[in-house]
Amino acid sequence: MVTKNTNTYAEAYTGIESHTEPAQVYQQMQYISQRSKTKSYLYELNAVSDITKYFDLPVIKEHVTGTVKTHLATKVQETIMPEEYYARCFITSHLSMMSSVVGLLLGHYVLCTMSLGVWLTSINYWWRPTVGLARTLDMLIVQGALWTHLYYSQYMTEYAGVYYLTMAAAIFCYFKASQHGNVGDFDNDTKFHCFMHFLGNLSNCILYLGLCVTA
Repeated sequence: MVTKNTNTYAEAYTGIESHTEPAQVYQQMQYISQRSKTKSYLYELNAVSDITKYFDLPVIKEHVTGTVKTHLATKVQETIMPEEYYARCFITSHLSMMSSVVGLLLGHYVLCTMSLGVWLTSINYWWRPTVGLARTLDMLIVQGALWTHLYYSQYMTEYAGVYYLTMAAAIFCYFKASQHGNVGDFDNDTKFHCFMHFLGNLSNCILYLGLCVTA
């Protein structure tokens, strides 16, 4: 007999694509099992531990592993990936502080403040990334900083090409990170996210210098 709890997680696990590697699925299952916080959560997980029986369902192809990851992380307020991966992003998040200092030294106080805000919300999120307010706030501040920097870039005549190229590369890394994250590939997800941190802050420094030269 299939219980209600089983149905709940059966629906959640339809987020796993049919081409997901068995070893990768097993790794995710181990992580989820080890990091679970509540007895009821463990019971529900065990009820559908043999998730391979869902792999042949056509509906699986229409979803991605990210659906499962978000569902489970929201339920237990657990980190969206193992610490060995998100620790990378926490370290590279501090690059925003460095670009903020560069902006301050070059007299770009508005842009400096935006970069400082990105640093604060980024480290607040990546020290223990869960689905919630910290994540939403981080995304909002980053988007605000991005559009503010792009607005100021119209006044730059020197190094404009280099700035836009570097910024485009950073945005590309963001989408690649999201692509890998959606299929549970935490390793490449965080690697591309770290590259995004590096390129994004490098582009900020190029902008700050370019505005000074233009002035």
